[in-house]
Amino acid sequence: MKIKFNNKTVDLTQHTKLGLVEILDLNDYKSGCYAVMINNVFVPKSNYSTKEINDNDQIDIILPMQGG
Repeated sequence: MKIKFNNKTVDLTQHTKLGLVEILDLNDYKSGCYAVMINNVFVPKSNYSTKEINDNDQIDIILPMQGG
């Protein structure tokens, strides 16, 4: 399986089925303040544990920014 994670292609052929939580863990996003988009759709944090990842999904991590 191949996905795009923050605009980088990631080959996950050694993993056949991964959920969003596993992908986040593999990329050191175990906790913190961030939002996740899959294929340009925001995923509620309450759905992270049940969201499955599919081949060619695009996952983007959005970090908060301070403005002024």
